[in-house]
Amino acid sequence: MTILAGAIIGFDRGARGHAAGLRTTILVGLAASLSMIQADLVVRSFELTTESGK
Repeated sequence: MTILAGAIIGFDRGARGHAAGLRTTILVGLAASLSMIQADLVVRSFELTTESGK
């Protein structure tokens, strides 16, 4: 879904002549998506360790 959304936005930006086009928008979207997945995993693992310590 991230690649599809980035491609749609990037294609539009590229057609309008903006500096950040298709490839850049897809890469930024993927980086943001991976960062959120990683943050979610860290938060979940922290919650598991604090619950087991009660």
